[in-house]
Amino acid sequence: YVDKNNLRIGLIKIHAEGAERRVIRGAEKVIRQQAPIIIVEINHSEKDFYDIKPMLEEMQCNYKYRIYKPHNGFICLGLKLIAEPCFISNDISN
Repeated sequence: YVDKNNLRIGLIKIHAEGAERRVIRGAEKVIRQQAPIIIVEINHSEKDFYDIKPMLEEMQCNYKYRIYKPHNGFICLGLKLIAEPCFISNDISN
């Protein structure tokens, strides 16, 4: 769909109730070719928490990673992994 419609993807946000790894695998071509910012929930299982970052690293997109935890009083509810390409500029004039 992305290729057929010549779409440029800048951000992928994934909250798929435990299917996050499947969504990433399905978007692998777009991730490798376009290196969009990725925000993905990593609190559905221990496997998500430990496997999603290495899965993205295998795609060799030169991301920098950080974990966002909302201030909601829960240990891991709403935990997100944010992957940003290292070449992103803060200059909005581009």
